[in-house]
Amino acid sequence: MGITMMATTVDSETQRLNGESNSLQALEHMLTQLINSLWNMIITVYDMQTDSVELIVQYAEQILECIKEIDKIKDSINIEVPMEAIECLCDGGNPDSFMNEYVREVFTEDQQAHSKTEAIHNFRDLLIDRLKSTFPTDADLYTSSSSTTEERKESNGH
Repeated sequence: MGITMMATTVDSETQRLNGESNSLQALEHMLTQLINSLWNMIITVYDMQTDSVELIVQYAEQILECIKEIDKIKDSINIEVPMEAIECLCDGGNPDSFMNEYVREVFTEDQQAHSKTEAIHNFRDLLIDRLKSTFPTDADLYTSSSSTTEERKESNGH
């Protein structure tokens, strides 16, 4: 891939991210507006007066406009939300506590995978030591061939 092609790819990716960032800002703005309109409508309905009907209609129109704008924005945003997070919200849970629990689980899984990898490396080293003490010639042949294989993997970017 040439430098021009790479620069074009990076530029288009940057534009996509900027567009998505602008869309997220627009979404945040529209959601804030929607919440404010809903809040104002709730207060107006709670303190209902005979002349409040026109104001309630205005708030309803604002709410509909916000929903229409949010519907337009939704196609330009690509966010994947885990179903567990949505279920947590539906059950009245705190999304921050869900995220903390998720991070803890991922950290625990990472520690377990690291421990397994370390155990395999330790076993390999022990096996090579035993192989060297039992079959020195074969062990040297194995270690030289495995180091050559590892060098090839590193040069290929693995």
